[in-house]
Amino acid sequence: MSSSPSPGGLDAGDIRILKFFKAVSCEGKSFLLFVFQKGCPKGNHETVEEYLKSKGLSNKDYKSLFDQRMRLEIEGDPSGKKFDVTLLFAVIQNACEKLAKKSSTGEWKAEGDELENYCVMIKNHRNEVAHGLKFPDEINLFKKLDTLQDHLEKGYKSARKRYDHIAETTVLDAVKKMRANIEKIKNATILPDLDIKKYQEEIKKLRDNLVNYVRNEGVAEVKDKIKAQTNVDPASFISGKQALKVKAVFTSLEVVKEKKGLKCEDQTRIDYSSVLEQKTDKDETPSIRVIEGEAGAGKSTFAKLIMADWAETSSSSSQIKDLDKYELVLYAECKNKFVTNFAHLLTLLMPQASYSMQSEDIERSVLALRVLLIFDGLDELNKASEQLVKEIVEDKMPKSTGMFHLLLTTRPQALKELPTLCSKFEWIHMRLLGIISENRPGFVQKLHEEMKNESMSTQDTQKLVDYVKRSDARLGEHFRLPLNLTLLTYLWAESPTDVNSVTTATHLFLRILKLIVNRLVSRIVENRHGERDKVYENVKIYLEVLYEMSFNEITSGSLQLSETSEQCLKNKCNSLELPFDDISAAFMNVTRDWTADGYELHLTAPHKSIMEFFAAKWILSRLRQPQNQSDIEKLKACLISLKIPETKKESMLESLKEENNTTLKSILKTESSLPKYQNVLLHVSGLLNEEGSEMLDQHAEELVDLLTQAETTGQQWLDIIAEAECNSNIANLIAPKIEKKLIVRDGHTGAAISIFKHLHEKTPVQVILNCEITYIPYLDNFLESLAKRNCSAEIHFKHQWRNMKCGNSDDLLKLFTDCSCQINKFTGNLNNLMDLPDSTESLKIAISNDNQAENLCSQMKDVVEEFSLEYLGIHVVKGVSPEKLRPLPIVRHCDKLTAALWLSGISDDDVDWAVRVAKVLLPVDGKFYSLMFPRSHLTYEGCRKLIDELRAHNIAFRHSSKMLVTTGISIPEVIKLRFYAANTLKCEFDCVDDAVIW
Repeated sequence: MSSSPSPGGLDAGDIRILKFFKAVSCEGKSFLLFVFQKGCPKGNHETVEEYLKSKGLSNKDYKSLFDQRMRLEIEGDPSGKKFDVTLLFAVIQNACEKLAKKSSTGEWKAEGDELENYCVMIKNHRNEVAHGLKFPDEINLFKKLDTLQDHLEKGYKSARKRYDHIAETTVLDAVKKMRANIEKIKNATILPDLDIKKYQEEIKKLRDNLVNYVRNEGVAEVKDKIKAQTNVDPASFISGKQALKVKAVFTSLEVVKEKKGLKCEDQTRIDYSSVLEQKTDKDETPSIRVIEGEAGAGKSTFAKLIMADWAETSSSSSQIKDLDKYELVLYAECKNKFVTNFAHLLTLLMPQASYSMQSEDIERSVLALRVLLIFDGLDELNKASEQLVKEIVEDKMPKSTGMFHLLLTTRPQALKELPTLCSKFEWIHMRLLGIISENRPGFVQKLHEEMKNESMSTQDTQKLVDYVKRSDARLGEHFRLPLNLTLLTYLWAESPTDVNSVTTATHLFLRILKLIVNRLVSRIVENRHGERDKVYENVKIYLEVLYEMSFNEITSGSLQLSETSEQCLKNKCNSLELPFDDISAAFMNVTRDWTADGYELHLTAPHKSIMEFFAAKWILSRLRQPQNQSDIEKLKACLISLKIPETKKESMLESLKEENNTTLKSILKTESSLPKYQNVLLHVSGLLNEEGSEMLDQHAEELVDLLTQAETTGQQWLDIIAEAECNSNIANLIAPKIEKKLIVRDGHTGAAISIFKHLHEKTPVQVILNCEITYIPYLDNFLESLAKRNCSAEIHFKHQWRNMKCGNSDDLLKLFTDCSCQINKFTGNLNNLMDLPDSTESLKIAISNDNQAENLCSQMKDVVEEFSLEYLGIHVVKGVSPEKLRPLPIVRHCDKLTAALWLSGISDDDVDWAVRVAKVLLPVDGKFYSLMFPRSHLTYEGCRKLIDELRAHNIAFRHSSKMLVTTGISIPEVIKLRFYAANTLKCEFDCVDDAVIW
């Protein structure tokens, strides 16, 4: 509307706008009402709500399709005559038959000659007024009205074409009436006062909505949608019950921040809650954050935690720091094959807003907000999602007037694409390592208790926790991954006895598969009274087809089964007389999208790792048999009838078998995209081992070659050896792949022993053991083997270093007295520092009682001087008497640096003790490298007191040193403490997870 004053409040330009708006509101609405009434086969007295729910639409989905205002209008008017343009468009998309799915944005667009196109055009004509539409003269107005009339006329005709029950005379009458009404509007010299007031109010409301709708209703709509989507569901198909809320079961993950060199070893351990706080090397806020992690490391779970945190909590109680900076958090899965552009993504996330606004309006409004968009699974990009990512990075982010940031999750294989993708923006790279050893019992306890709350288990949680504590190291490194711990917990809930036989990831997946098959067969037999053996064989036949379909989808880069694959599985069920619904739900997640024709079902893998396991099963079945077995059988029959010596016959058969033998390379077909098969090949190695060492040996060389081309590196090689249960041939082939350093963790001691026999003797070894060492299998043999090697090594007994009742490593360390192995770094718990190897350059040692305090402090000066120690870390457990301690020696004289100090388990009441310990240990003129307070229970007031007391006793820190505390104080209080510590102690202060401190 014009803002210039005019007689009567309206000038000629305003009248022209009102004329156009009246034409759209009346005739456009009449057309949409016509389509609704002809296309929706509901009863005359039946409301849209009643009709949709009679077709199976759930109440929850109904509320997600229509906002409260719409629902009230629907409830009060079965005919739809009182619906406005926005509501009519919404009911057309959801209740009218013979229309394209509303998710098909290619068909619901404002161009084309189909009924869907004309519905969109009419809706958009109404919204154009809010864009400052102006008509400088009557000619321009008439042209626009002629365009509207043309669209309406073609729309009516397309409606008759789509719904053949509409009589031609009905359409002709509607068109004739529409033309006459538009002509009257053209010729009207003045509009009634009632019309003027009504349309002025509507136009104002439209314009106001464009400014505020997304910030208010749109954000609320996304939050409601997120709350329904943030469940942890990789294993819910096992129980057949709903997934669990992510915030109820989440356990802190181990995260490191890495340089962007991808394979660089320059890592900084960070708190998972601080990922949005992390800055670039230039201390700038990055536009793109990349979170990398291997299969099952918890990337999707972490993404869901961020969304749930934003949707469900206030900024003061948020788990994720700096999340309150964002007004809107959006989520997209790169595996999705149907979302091709940003407008479509917003339509799916804000379906109600999409009825009220044009897609350009929603986009423009979103780009004016502070937005975090999470792209989950960059390694799962397909053509559609790749197009979406490029549009965001190349077009939307540069156009944003607010703050538009990306959080990308990916497996390592897609990292090489990042420098190109992120080239125009500052970005950082972080890596999820999974769940540290001491947090795993807590993870399964939390998960299993929540399962019991949801009636998904009746087993004893404490027995599961005890089992995980005892078996953590035996289970291997794959059980640091949340997915595998989740599957283990679900297996415990269903069949605790099966858990005892699990030692590798492949064992776990096989036990889960066996469990599902047995339960499925029992259900089918019970419901359909079939013969159990017959049903069991038929399910196995079906699975072979599912395995093949899974392999095909992995090859094509998809996690959603294609319509072709789904139809193939349906046909197989029909031919085997198996119930498709039961079979599908047993092995896959069944998702559903509402269309006017009812719910459309899609089959999706519960987790990419599960589909990869299925693909590996299909590869195994191919490797079991030559491709042309029939040719061999024919040759056998032919040879029997010929008088040929037996040895010659056997030679001919073996030759043909060799020619027709199936290889891994022939199955995978291509070597250009082998990284995406890395996890598949890991399971292949485990499955081949299950078949027996002969079959594994047969394919070992090719398997290792393919794993190399799949960019397998570092610790992953020991995973392969462990998965193959330390097969000697596999270890021999992998040994040359370990070039820089062999890193050995809790579950890898057996694998390391097997590779030592083939590994170059000078290869450095880093031993990082997080479990209680009495639980670690083969430890003595491993350390004895290491002591005999002529290499440099690090030994970190982290459990002994961190825990009060941890035992000590004196006897184990004696293995390295007068040996060829040079121990450069040691972490652990010793009663006598004289047992340290002479080569020690870095030492982290625990003091857990008064006797230790006296012994170790008296020896510390000699150790520092004799060993030329470069780094010293001291962990003092709460309860050690400060009087039994002595000042530590200065390690680095150039800047007076002494130790990094850990003081564990303190609360507000222990602040005085902590300060006394720090004061006693700090030598004259010395400075602490850093000061850490793990497992603390300090409040905000306790932290302030701690800072004040340290300052009062002149506790000095090196430049840019850190003071880290684990506590549950709020983010605003943490920010205050950061400033206070910087001003008072000249050091950095933060509250972080224990994993960061240790």
